[in-house]
Amino acid sequence: MPYSNWLTLFCTLFVAWYAFNRYNTPRSNRTSTTKGLFYLTGACYVTATLALFFLLSKIIPQPGVLAALGVEGTAAEKANHTAPPLAAALILTSLLPNVPQVKKLDAWILELFQTWGRIPSGIKYLADFVSYMDINIQKSDIESIRNWIDENADIPDELKKRVTDKQRDKDELSFTKLVKFYKAIIDLSQRPKYRKGFGSDTDAMKSLTTMFKIYSIESLAFYALTDQLEADQEVDAVSHELKEFRDWYRILCGKTQEKLSEFFATELLCVEQSSSAITTQIEKLGLESSPVFSVKKPIIFDPVFPSLINPGLPVGGFLLASVMLVAFILLLMSIVPLPANVEAPPPVLIALKIGLAQMLAIAIAIFPKLRFARFRPSKDKQPYLAWVVCAALAGITGLIIDRGTVCILQGTVDAALNFDKFHLQPTSIMAFSTALIVAVACDVDLTFGRFPYRRIADALAAAAVLALTIRICLVYLKLPTSTSDAAPAWLPYLIASCLGLSIGLIAPSYYRKLAGIGRQEPSPVSITAAGNGASAIGGNLGAIGLERPGATDSA
Repeated sequence: MPYSNWLTLFCTLFVAWYAFNRYNTPRSNRTSTTKGLFYLTGACYVTATLALFFLLSKIIPQPGVLAALGVEGTAAEKANHTAPPLAAALILTSLLPNVPQVKKLDAWILELFQTWGRIPSGIKYLADFVSYMDINIQKSDIESIRNWIDENADIPDELKKRVTDKQRDKDELSFTKLVKFYKAIIDLSQRPKYRKGFGSDTDAMKSLTTMFKIYSIESLAFYALTDQLEADQEVDAVSHELKEFRDWYRILCGKTQEKLSEFFATELLCVEQSSSAITTQIEKLGLESSPVFSVKKPIIFDPVFPSLINPGLPVGGFLLASVMLVAFILLLMSIVPLPANVEAPPPVLIALKIGLAQMLAIAIAIFPKLRFARFRPSKDKQPYLAWVVCAALAGITGLIIDRGTVCILQGTVDAALNFDKFHLQPTSIMAFSTALIVAVACDVDLTFGRFPYRRIADALAAAAVLALTIRICLVYLKLPTSTSDAAPAWLPYLIASCLGLSIGLIAPSYYRKLAGIGRQEPSPVSITAAGNGASAIGGNLGAIGLERPGATDSA
């Protein structure tokens, strides 16, 4: 490998490392959303930064580019005498604060991916959602909670008699529910995978135990005072004070539940990979969505937890995937630099053309299935006609993108209609094949139900179909690619196979997740809902064993 390529590799790794550290600053970003979503959006940001790095490496040698970016004076002179990859790496790292145009673009990209990753709002949404959960107390819980108080030095033993499951004892029931919630958080932190994550944070655990110890002491004082007031013979004279103390205690319980919810949300986000794993833990804890305490807030739903809401059309997810796909194609093309003496479209334009066509093909294959029943399989037959319609629409879209690229390069609309001089390229046929294989893989289980091998089978099938398609286009249809005269013969097959693997691995599985296919349904619970959209929201809450806020009486 020539020295320049070693330098490019070193700069690529350095920019990737620097970009990921920037994405994870401050360190609390990691625990503000799910682990899977953090690393997914973080990888997208790093990929987008690398795409910007390769773009800068190509355009920096051009006259006037550094001045347009805002690099002037000594820095511009040094950049002009530095290898382009090294200059681009410096602009995206140590010189970034001094390059205003690139700094603004990087800040916009960073904010975009952190917004999609729900950073730092993810923990707030989950904590707010959990804070409105009502802990369900069974008779079997009473003895275990009392025994746990005996073993726990943080809670005075005198509070054991306050543990109850009777609805009429509202104050004592509130205390019981919070003790169960606290016990569940402590027990969860002792599990092996949680012990390595949240449980290893001694400061957080110390803060949690101190907070609940203070609450226990305040509860003990409250019960001692109320018992004394209730024993007073002149009940009418102290009834107002007794009511004020109980109102204060209810507010105290509400604030304590909010604090416990923050710890619980941090614990889950620190360890769990996805929102489905988080909802499973919520369900195991026995939480029900019914406000118990006097503190009232509107419940907040957020797309970071798609199993809690009606997902609709995941436009944001497809936009994120589009950026990833374009950057991925650009990285593949950078493996084999094009000779300088060969005319070819800019790599960025080629990547945009291929990535946009492929992503629209995936969207055309998936969106109709989410909206219209005729695009989904019925009990007795598959939607063969719908598959062909989606593939044809994707092919037409790919053709429009292909000819639109010709218009951009030639600067005239007439060039798009001149197929003799500007030949048709495989873009439309590849889009046709992508939409067809994605539509089929969404509906047909190639492994006959043997999960988790279905995703692997989908990926291999998509890779084979796209590789075969590019073979037909190049050998039999004689359709040239954008880099036919400049790149090695194997590069189109590499790009097609890698695209097929990534598309087959993600797209069908993503559709099944959005459509709820293959998800195990928990036991049904009663749901009371009213108003517009109540059945949709109530159904989604019911899917994880929850009830709407206000559906039951406050305890």
